[in-house]
Amino acid sequence: MILIADASSLFLNGQAVPGVFENLSVGSKLLVDAKAVEGGSGKQYQVNGFDDASISFALRLIDGELSKENALAKITGLFKKFDESGEPVIYTLDFPQARAWNLQGCLFLSLDSSQGGGRQEIKVKLKFTEYRPEVARIQEQMQEGDVKTETLDPPASPVLSTQEEIDILLERTR
Repeated sequence: MILIADASSLFLNGQAVPGVFENLSVGSKLLVDAKAVEGGSGKQYQVNGFDDASISFALRLIDGELSKENALAKITGLFKKFDESGEPVIYTLDFPQARAWNLQGCLFLSLDSSQGGGRQEIKVKLKFTEYRPEVARIQEQMQEGDVKTETLDPPASPVLSTQEEIDILLERTR
């Protein structure tokens, strides 16, 4: 399924998603583990790469050709889907921000709707997460035990002090 966004609309497989397009947001963050250092102040940090990107679309539903409630029901039906094998649908992204972030596909995560007291509109937020098939394949192979692993020396850890690293190296040479 192809998800397209422009300055004013959101489309799924060429069909306009009901509602007034308000905004699009794409973000990601660095994955960092913090560890307290014994006998010292502060923390040591170990960087583990970047988290999958998150993509969100905000829409505003008002009464028009469809009532706002019927528009919400239509949006729910468009995105809460599974493919023939029972897996979640992978959406192909086709809009400038996705290309700038080098995002090819995403999985639907959540649909939130809210309506304020006395307001004649429903606000909808669609949330997606980046889908990287190569990572999924590697994880699947690891679960099945198909990945061949070699026993290597562990990489130098920024969590160890210099003295601890020297002690470990001295132990290996004995």
